[in-house]
Amino acid sequence: MIQTAVVALSALINALYETNMAIIVRKVYSAATAPKLGCLLPHIKSSYEVSPHQAIALGKVTSCYCMR
Repeated sequence: MIQTAVVALSALINALYETNMAIIVRKVYSAATAPKLGCLLPHIKSSYEVSPHQAIALGKVTSCYCMR
């Protein structure tokens, strides 16, 4: 089960990297906490692939941009 998730995440990271895009996400820790808006940016090196979560302040969101 974990290997399937690893393959899916790797495919998502590679697709974002190849299309030079990011994903806007909503992150919720639990039902008792407020949701946070964020952005996942692909980061690929020869030894690993990651997509770190970057928090976005709701007051600063005006539009979406393509990272070209």
